[in-house]
Amino acid sequence: MKKLILLGVFLLLVTGCAAMPVVQDLPPLPVFAPPAPVQWRTATVQRTDVILYSTIRPVFAAETRETLHFPQGGLEIEGIFISEWDEVVEGQIIASLKNPELEETLEELRILQERFALELQQLNDRHHHSLRMAELTETPIDDTGYNIQREVLQERLHLLSLEHAYFSAEFEDLIVRAPINGIARNVMSMVEGQRSNTAGVVAIIMDMNDAFFRIRHQQAAHVEPGQIFEMALDNFDFTFEVRAVIPESVTSLNPAWVWFEPVEDYTALFDTNTVGSITFIFEEAFDVIAVSHHAIHRAGDQYFVFVLEDGVRSVRYVELGLRTPFLIEVTKGLDAGELVVI
Repeated sequence: MKKLILLGVFLLLVTGCAAMPVVQDLPPLPVFAPPAPVQWRTATVQRTDVILYSTIRPVFAAETRETLHFPQGGLEIEGIFISEWDEVVEGQIIASLKNPELEETLEELRILQERFALELQQLNDRHHHSLRMAELTETPIDDTGYNIQREVLQERLHLLSLEHAYFSAEFEDLIVRAPINGIARNVMSMVEGQRSNTAGVVAIIMDMNDAFFRIRHQQAAHVEPGQIFEMALDNFDFTFEVRAVIPESVTSLNPAWVWFEPVEDYTALFDTNTVGSITFIFEEAFDVIAVSHHAIHRAGDQYFVFVLEDGVRSVRYVELGLRTPFLIEVTKGLDAGELVVI
């Protein structure tokens, strides 16, 4: 009996030990390094000039320009007879369309006109010869047949002339002519077999004798006729006078066209679409404390900057003067040489 009790106790001890959790090795404790110092992006406060300005870029363009289109659509284009920048004269053929049937009709009419004109000339020559013979022989002649034939030929020629004029007018509708003297721009390029489109631009003819620098801009509110400006063109400065501002009332939603006329005759130096540069200066402050606009912060109706001293960033309230998109004048709160965080 004692042996059985001892065996039971032994088994209980063995099974209890097996059920106990296994102790695992703990990971090492983390090592905490001190935080790296913050690297602030800074700028040194300096004395400089602050200028509020706006630059516009007027384009040299003709005030008088004609945009040319094909008068008919769906016809094969015969040719474009000018190139970009060509000088053209009024009435010059710019382009034409093909119409074989119309061309054949005109050719037939031309041949008939020549034939009946020749017959009329021959009839007149024969009649003139008959009159000479009658005068020599003192024999009267009867003009009745001659007069009838002449009237028939003249009537045929008249009808042919009317018919030819009608078809010639139709043929003229196949031709695009220059309406003014000028320079050709935006000349259409074509491929063989291409057909016409009345909405497409064949060319734009510009009268460069009436060309000005002009721009449509909201800054026209600061411009008045008669003002003189220096315009930069290809590293040279030229003097221009404001010729007109249209319309006179300028708003943000209704900018105006401004025409700049050269004070001297510079026209020969410019090509159409030459771009100039005019700078409008609205306000200036010279030799003042100024910082980048990135350094200025706002809290309600106050402005402040972050000043860095000995690696420590602190808030400094400031008062502002002239403001531009890049630099802002600081009238109170900063001195030259200080570091501000931007």
